[in-house]
Amino acid sequence: MRLRDELVTVLAGPEMRWTGTLPPVVPTFSAAEMLSNPGLEPPYVGGLANGWSLINTPTPAEETTIVHTPGGSSQKITSATSGHGLHCSPTMTLGKWYQGSVWLYVASGVAAYMRSNAPVWDSPARDNYSTAAWAAFVITGLCILAGTSGPYVKQSTAAATVFYVDDASLRPLTLSTLYQLHRTAFVNGTFAVPVTRLAGSQTGIIHYADAANMVIVTETGDSGVRIRKCVAGTWSSVMARQAVVYGAGKTLSVQRSGGAGAGLYTVLYDGAPVSVPQSITDVVFDYAKWWGVFSTLGTTFAGAAANSFGTCTWIAAPP
Repeated sequence: MRLRDELVTVLAGPEMRWTGTLPPVVPTFSAAEMLSNPGLEPPYVGGLANGWSLINTPTPAEETTIVHTPGGSSQKITSATSGHGLHCSPTMTLGKWYQGSVWLYVASGVAAYMRSNAPVWDSPARDNYSTAAWAAFVITGLCILAGTSGPYVKQSTAAATVFYVDDASLRPLTLSTLYQLHRTAFVNGTFAVPVTRLAGSQTGIIHYADAANMVIVTETGDSGVRIRKCVAGTWSSVMARQAVVYGAGKTLSVQRSGGAGAGLYTVLYDGAPVSVPQSITDVVFDYAKWWGVFSTLGTTFAGAAANSFGTCTWIAAPP
């Protein structure tokens, strides 16, 4: 692929502008299911499914009628106090990306699916639900602090709440399957693409040097945009989450400028700057001529449309 692209550049001259679509991102998992009882099946002790823990002091019970998987069980939680619920939190590995999900049914009140131990798992905070029908919820994100975290469902309002949880999951994602790339003739320029995401997941743009060095600019899954970089395999934050007004198909763009050891990244969402230009001085990115799209979720999830990208545009800014 590299040889072909370089040959085209030699014969036709440097590519100053490119417009096209990249193949869909198809994330895969790097390990087996992390939850010991993802289906919330028996045995139940004191009304609580094996492998799960209570948040504060709600009333748990095994449910065999209102279930997502026919013939199985689900976990019923009755609570009169906001913040009470259910969680399962295995140990996460620093620097890995994860996908967690649950099926949720709320008979009364309001419940929220989120992640436990927020400093460990940098994922969107919550997704309220108040419907007496099964629905799937997903959150994805990066482990930024070694520790335990995982699916976490709780009452989120003061009103008495009865909800059911079934068919949960937590698995690490394979980083190399989270992006698609296009080789450019220059390092500096503007890469833009319309993005659509499912709430709780991340989509965006990647500036790629190699498998251990990359910059990602993502819509955070909860109406925000942030920048992270990975240098020699270690992730760090470049720009903290900046709030935006999310809309399906709005364009995210990244402008890179600056000379050697002085890269500047300007992010725009729907045509408006998200913040002041952000400095990334790592020299490895001074030679990175791969740009593309990044997503922690595929084009579908639980039978519904999920994350997708429109037509990409690259406009070079040669030195």
